[in-house]
Amino acid sequence: MPAKAAAIAVPAVATANSSGGGQSDACVQPRKTAKAPDSFLAMTNPLSASAEVLQAGKTLFQNPPSLPLAPCVMERKAMERA
Repeated sequence: MPAKAAAIAVPAVATANSSGGGQSDACVQPRKTAKAPDSFLAMTNPLSASAEVLQAGKTLFQNPPSLPLAPCVMERKAMERA
């Protein structure tokens, strides 16, 4: 006989928090993230939205450069080989 799945309680609607950070209507999980400083929010992208820049970003996203592994990963791989 198959086991019955347990019911999970999910809130139907998130409550809005207009205190300059926290939870919005779109997020059902409680958040306590502070609002970014106005100086940060006022920043603009120094790169134009040209076809060349967009293609370069797409290429980097789809083909990330190979980066060296962190030392802890290299040590674990060496231990696995031993």
